Amino acid sequence: MYKVLIVDDESSILKVFKQALNKHFRVDTAESGEAGLDMINKQGPYGVVISDIRMPGMDGLQFISQAKRVAPEIEFIILTGYADREVITKAVKELMVSRILVKPCDAKTLIHEAQEAMKRYEKKVSKEDAKNPTLRLVESIVTELKEGRLIMPVLPQIVQELQNVIKKPKTTNDDLAMVIEKDAVVSFRLITVAGSYIYRGRKKIRTVKEAIPRLGSKETLSIVMTITNKQFYAIKNNRLKHLREKLWLHSLCCAYGAKAVAQRLDLEDLEKFFLMGLIHDIGKVLILKVLDDEASADKNIDMQDLINSIQEAHTSLGGVLLRHWRFPKEFISVTTLHEDPTAFPHVAKSVLVIHIANILTRKIGYSLFEEDVDLGSLEAAKRLNISEESLEVIGQELVALMHEAAAAF
Repeated sequence: MYKVLIVDDESSILKVFKQALNKHFRVDTAESGEAGLDMINKQGPYGVVISDIRMPGMDGLQFISQAKRVAPEIEFIILTGYADREVITKAVKELMVSRILVKPCDAKTLIHEAQEAMKRYEKKVSKEDAKNPTLRLVESIVTELKEGRLIMPVLPQIVQELQNVIKKPKTTNDDLAMVIEKDAVVSFRLITVAGSYIYRGRKKIRTVKEAIPRLGSKETLSIVMTITNKQFYAIKNNRLKHLREKLWLHSLCCAYGAKAVAQRLDLEDLEKFFLMGLIHDIGKVLILKVLDDEASADKNIDMQDLINSIQEAHTSLGGVLLRHWRFPKEFISVTTLHEDPTAFPHVAKSVLVIHIANILTRKIGYSLFEEDVDLGSLEAAKRLNISEESLEVIGQELVALMHEAAAAF
């Protein structure tokens, strides 16, 4: 059964409407536009969303506009206590809102309109499913993962242990080396990366204990995360391997790009930005991992439809995975908001940085979506006050860096 979401800042209305609709639908509620967006990202899919117009902070029209970017198939019903012709015109013409109900609205009318809206949603979804089996497959994977019917992958043990060791106040390089040396593959790759052009010093690196002082503890953690992250990208299906490789290089490039942008802005903790860039698209990889186990993956998947489908679904699913891994809220915001952060007036700087790095990868050919982006028109760059010239320089440096980094990892 598809769900209904009610968004209103008045808790009494939420309670009454939920009671009225509970007999017919699974119903969730949210007390603000921001909370409603969060519910759509975390708890969707919803077939029908019923939203008040006048709410503090994000109003109903702003909420619907942003929600449509996340889930354009939802049927929206507006609640209003005001006969505002301009608002109603915008809702109907620009946002394609299906119904406008005037408060107070009786239960019979509410139920009828919600049922009719759900019929339109189901018809819309069934048509899309018939036209696009790849989209249907991806949507079913996303739903099963969100509802816990598929097992989420665990964070690699070595990453958990390193995070715990680094948090201790008197951690030594020997403590870090002891954890890393438990994994022969990670140890070998760490030594290789520490001795590569990117980190090269005068002395040749031969052991983990020699690599850590050159890199520093935080950068060591970043590199171990990168190594284990690439292992997470392992795919058996031959048709998916090319897409996997492009995704891996995109994430690596975005990691270095985010670090470079943060450095240009004199932001602290550059390794945090590297990690954010590295895992910003983790939702896409999760979908590919599940598809890799599908028996129908070889014959039924259209690759361009797959790319478009995972692009649409990956942000909310990435947030689900990082919450499962107990990552900090800032990392979760990056995964869920990086595609269009300027739609949110108070988004964190880190989200804007990752967005810029993500766009840079498109311009220099390290993305699933290559385009000649006008860097000077980026709203995120304007908010951070970073010039087009600076971004062009970073892009050129990334091209050179990626030749070495791709080989090192």
